[in-house]
Amino acid sequence: MTKKFSSIGLRFCLIATLSLASIGVAVPGEQPQYGGKLTYVDWFSNVDPGNPDIGDGGWYPTQWLGNIQERPLVGDFETYGPRGTGEYPFQLDVYIPEQYLKGNLLESWEITPKKLIWNVRPGIIWQGLNQGRRVMKDRELTAADVVADLLYFKAGPGGKLFKGMSGDIYKTGRYSLVIEFKKGLDIYMMYVVGQEDRSQISPPEIEGSSSWADQVGTGPFMLKEYVVGSHMTYERNPNYWAKTTVDGVEYNLPFLDEVVWPIIPDESTRIAALRSGRIDYYDRLPSTFWGNLDKTAPKLESARSFGSGADVVILRTTTPPFDNLEVRRAMTVATDMKAFADLHHVGSLPKHTYPIHPDNPDVYTPLKELPEKIRILYDYNPEKAKQMLKDAGYPNGFTIQHQTRSIPEWQDRAALLKDMWSKVGVTVEINVVDDTTFYSYDKSWYKKKNLNTRQHGLELADPVSVIRMATGHHFNFPEWSNKSFDKLSKKIVAEIDFSKRNKLVKEASLIMLDETIYIPLAFTPQASFWWPWIKNYYAEINIEDQQLDPVIARVWIDQALKAKMGY
Repeated sequence: MTKKFSSIGLRFCLIATLSLASIGVAVPGEQPQYGGKLTYVDWFSNVDPGNPDIGDGGWYPTQWLGNIQERPLVGDFETYGPRGTGEYPFQLDVYIPEQYLKGNLLESWEITPKKLIWNVRPGIIWQGLNQGRRVMKDRELTAADVVADLLYFKAGPGGKLFKGMSGDIYKTGRYSLVIEFKKGLDIYMMYVVGQEDRSQISPPEIEGSSSWADQVGTGPFMLKEYVVGSHMTYERNPNYWAKTTVDGVEYNLPFLDEVVWPIIPDESTRIAALRSGRIDYYDRLPSTFWGNLDKTAPKLESARSFGSGADVVILRTTTPPFDNLEVRRAMTVATDMKAFADLHHVGSLPKHTYPIHPDNPDVYTPLKELPEKIRILYDYNPEKAKQMLKDAGYPNGFTIQHQTRSIPEWQDRAALLKDMWSKVGVTVEINVVDDTTFYSYDKSWYKKKNLNTRQHGLELADPVSVIRMATGHHFNFPEWSNKSFDKLSKKIVAEIDFSKRNKLVKEASLIMLDETIYIPLAFTPQASFWWPWIKNYYAEINIEDQQLDPVIARVWIDQALKAKMGY
C-alpha cells in the first residue's frame, strides 16, 4: 500500500518511496477486464452540477461533463507518466508542462505570432444518445463543429476571457481551423481553449441547452441517468475512438461498463462510503481525514502530496482599508501562516508558497532570497502589526466582511482568521455562501460595500498564471493595477520561448509579492484514496485541468480481487 507524503512538482520526482507494484497497476501478463462499475467522488461531489451550458461559464458542470465531452489537448500520461517513461507524474492540479501535452481531439497544432492552427483528428464520432434518447444522429467530428463550439463559447458570459484574446475563428478545411489572436500572440489562449475545464467541445446541435438530458459528446461514456441530489451515472460509449496498449496488446476503450458519481453533501458520509467499499475511489480527499482512514481502512491505497495550490486571502485593493499598501502589509504580519498549515494535520508545510510553486525552481524565489521588506512579512508578530496599522492611519483597527465557502474546513479557516485578526483590533464578520455562488466568478461579492476580503484557493503550478493579475484581467480578483507588472504580462503572453518566459514570470512574481495583494495561508495538501481492485491506475491526478477522465477510460475492476476482499 502507498501512504507517502511528499512534495511533487516540476522536478518530476514521483514520491520517492512510491512502489508502483503496490498500487493498481497492470501487472505483466494480467489481461484487462471489460465490464464492471466504478464509483468515485471528489470535492465536487457535495452539490448538484448546475447548468451544463458551456456558454453560461459555470465551472462546476465541466467536471461532470468530462466523461461525455472531450478537450482538444490532454496530458500524454501514457508516454511520459509512471506507466511510460516516468518523466512526469501528472500529480499537479491545473498545470501540465507543455512538453508533456498531446493532441486529443486534435491530431496536431501550431502556434504562430498571429494565430493558432488546429488540425482535428479524423474518424472521431459524435455519439448522440443520452439516457436512451436520441439527441442527435451519430456523425463525424469536423473542424466546423469545433469552430461552432468556440464561437458559441466566445459569445457567452463564460467566454469573456477568450473573447479578449481571440480574433476571427474559421475553418480552412474539413479537419482544419484557425483561431486568430486579437492583439498579437497570447500564449495563454492555447490553455484556455485547449485544455482548461471550459475547453470541452460540444456539438452545435445542443447549443443553448441547459438540460443534462441533452448532453452528448465524443467521450468514453454517455449519460445513463441523472437523479438530482442523488447521483449521475454514465454508461460505456460503444463507438469511442481511442485505444490503449497494455502489455503489448491494443484494446478498445473504455473497459468499464458504468461509472457512478454520487452526490453526497456531507463529507463524513462520503468518507464512510469509501471506508465500506461502496465508493471505489476518492479524489482530493481533505487531509484532515487521512489519519482516520489509515487506521480504519488500512487496505486502501493512497498517493499524497503538498498539492499544487494554496489557500490565500484576497485583499480588495480598490477600496479602504486595503487600498493602502501598508495596511495590506500589516495584515500579512498579523496572519500566523503556521496555524493554517497546522489545520491540515500533515506536519510542517513550506511557509513561502505564493505566487509560484516551490517545485518550479526556474521561476520560484526561495524565502531566504527575497528582499528584506518582503521576507519580514512571513514573521507572525501581532504587536508589530498593530503598530503598522497605527502608522497607516488605523489606530483603532476596522471592521470588514470576509467571504468563505459553506464547507466545514473553509469555515474553520475563516474562524481562525477572525480570531487572529481580532488581536490587532480588526473585527471580521464572516459571510458564508454556497459553492455555486462562491465559484460563479462574477465578482458579485464586490457589490457588498464592506465585503473586501475573501478566501480563495489559488493554483500555483502554472508559472504563466501570474498574468491573471494584469489590470482588468478576468481573474484579477484583488482589482489590482501596476504599470510595471502590466508591461511584463504583455511580454509573458507573447513569448513562445519557454526559458525566456520563465525569467519574465520570476520578475513579475516579485512585483506581486512586493504589492501584497494576497495573504498566503498554507498549501492545500491533496491525496487520492482507492481500493486495490482498481487496476491500471498509476496515481495520476491531473490529465486535463484537474480531471482524470482519460485515465478512468483506461482502468478496470479486478472483480475476483474485490470478491476476495469481501466486497
